[in-house]
Amino acid sequence: MLLDKSYVNTLVLFKKNLKSSSDLLKSTNPKLKVTHVFDREFDDEHVFEYIDTDLKDVFVARLKASRCSHEFFHPLTPSIRFFNPFFHA
Repeated sequence: MLLDKSYVNTLVLFKKNLKSSSDLLKSTNPKLKVTHVFDREFDDEHVFEYIDTDLKDVFVARLKASRCSHEFFHPLTPSIRFFNPFFHA
């Protein structure tokens, strides 16, 4: 916990950096489409929704091998699609 009673963890820092990157890139061209690319450490529904809903950006993430899901679309945000190379040609 910090002096201002807020918490900092990897997820908080990651979201902060996503926002600053997105804002910086869009500052020169607001219509710019930003694609974030990240690894399994951030395979998290909250991150997916944050990028899609709050930032209005897109992303490519390598998902955890242990992800137990047969869905190809996020249940709350249909614009988020899951892709598994083992099931697609």
